[in-house]
Amino acid sequence: MILQTWEKIIGDPAPPWDIYWEYSYCKAWEIEGAGYSRMFSYVRGDSVWFHVFLLNPIPDTDYFDIQTPYGYGGPLTNNSDPDFIFEASQAFGEWARSNRVVCEFIRFHPILKNESFVSDSLLTIEENRTTVFIDLRLSEEQLYEEMDASFRRGIRKATVNRLRFQELRINEYLPQFVSLYNATMRRVEAGPFYFFKPEHFAALSDSRLKPALLGVFDVEELLAGALLFVGDEIVHYHLGASDPRFLEKRPNNFLFYNMVLWAKNKKPCKILHLGGGFEKNPGNSLFKFKASVGKGRALFNIGKRIWNETVYRELCEQAVEKKPQLASLRKNYFQIYRVSKSRDEHSY
Repeated sequence: MILQTWEKIIGDPAPPWDIYWEYSYCKAWEIEGAGYSRMFSYVRGDSVWFHVFLLNPIPDTDYFDIQTPYGYGGPLTNNSDPDFIFEASQAFGEWARSNRVVCEFIRFHPILKNESFVSDSLLTIEENRTTVFIDLRLSEEQLYEEMDASFRRGIRKATVNRLRFQELRINEYLPQFVSLYNATMRRVEAGPFYFFKPEHFAALSDSRLKPALLGVFDVEELLAGALLFVGDEIVHYHLGASDPRFLEKRPNNFLFYNMVLWAKNKKPCKILHLGGGFEKNPGNSLFKFKASVGKGRALFNIGKRIWNETVYRELCEQAVEKKPQLASLRKNYFQIYRVSKSRDEHSY
C-alpha cells in the first residue's frame, strides 16, 4: 500500500485504463490549483488496485481532502474478486486516515462502471446525471438513423452552407480554439471554473492523452471546434466552442456529425462518449443537444466518503458561519468549505 509513480503500477493482466488516469490529465487540474496529483496502489501478487486523485491541503488547517480530477475517475483494478477489492479499499482507508485526509469526493466513470471496485461502508454513491454515448460499432447508416430528425435537418443545412470539417494540427490551431472556447464561456456566462490557464491546455496537449482537435470552417474562418481524447476503447469529447455569429449555419450539427464518423474510424475504439449536460436537470440545452446525436445513455455516479467526521463537520460549520449564504448550498455541495475559498465549483 504505497504511493507510486504512474509508470510502475500496471500489472499483468493490466487493469482497465482510460485517459482520466494519465498523469498529464491530472497535472492539468493540479495547474488549476485543485491539489497535488497522487496515485495509491495496492498490490498482491499479480493483482493490482489503484486510485488516482488530487490531494489538496485544506486552508488554515493541517488536514487534506481528496477529489478525483474533473471528468471521471475512481479506483481501477485487474481483479474483481470481492475479497481483494475489500482488502484494497481497507488499505486505502488506512492510508487516508494516517495522512490526515478528512473526506473524499469521487467522480466515477459512466462507461467503466468502476463503482464496483470500491468496498467500503463509509462510501455513499449517488446518481448525478445521465450522459450520452455513441456506439461506434454501428454502421454509418445506423448511426445516422439514431440521430434526431431535428439534428439531421441541421446537418443538411450546414451542407447547403458548404461548411467544411477538418482534423486540425493541435500545435497550430490550439490558440485559436482556446480563444473561441473562452468567448463561448463568456457568452453562456460560465463561472470562473471554466476559464483555464494556458498551462492547463498545454498539459491536455500531451501526446499520452492522444488529443485531437476538430474544426468546422466557412472558407478559412473557424466556426466551431472540439477537443477530444482517444483512449484504448473510448473516444472522449472534452471541450467544445462555437462562434455565435454563425450558429444559424448549424456548424455544431456538422461538427458532431463528422465527429461521430471520425471517431468510428479510430479503431479499436467502440464508444464515443459525449458526456452530460451542464446541470443535473436533463432539460438543459447542452444535454438535449448531445442527446439528439445518438441513443446511448450511461449514468454518471458520484461518491462521497468522510474519513474524519468531527473535523469535516467543524469545517462545514465554520464555512457557513463565515458566509451564511452557503447554508442553502450545503445539501448539494459536499466540500462546502471550498465553495467560499476556491474556484472549485464541482464538489457536488
